Amino acid sequence: MRLKDYVAEIRCDDVVLEEYGTKMEADGKTLSCWIPSEAGKTFSISWKFNRDDASNASQGLTYVDGTVIGKATRAGNKASKIATHSGVDIDDASFRPFTFAPIPLTGALNSTLNFIFSFWPIYWTR
Repeated sequence: MRLKDYVAEIRCDDVVLEEYGTKMEADGKTLSCWIPSEAGKTFSISWKFNRDDASNASQGLTYVDGTVIGKATRAGNKASKIATHSGVDIDDASFRPFTFAPIPLTGALNSTLNFIFSFWPIYWTR
């Protein structure tokens, strides 16, 4: 998905998944989509601010099925670096990767997930 200078991707098996039903919210800074999935496979979500201007920064929230799963701020020399979320910390010693679960549907698709990305720029002044 692309929103102005922001790019977000969902990957499975190192392949960017195709997005469907991409929709911009009225606030002009939030995109949503759904993707087909395959139960049992792991996935990651990444986004970046596609600019090399170190005087700008950005912050992004990533939601999966209505739950915030990641927040990242990129500033200065890291402003154009990719933020990637591939799972959640369960506790100080445990990490659980994002894994597609079986979702029964009546249509032709096996299962889907809904993703929402909300981005906003941060401008530095000195």
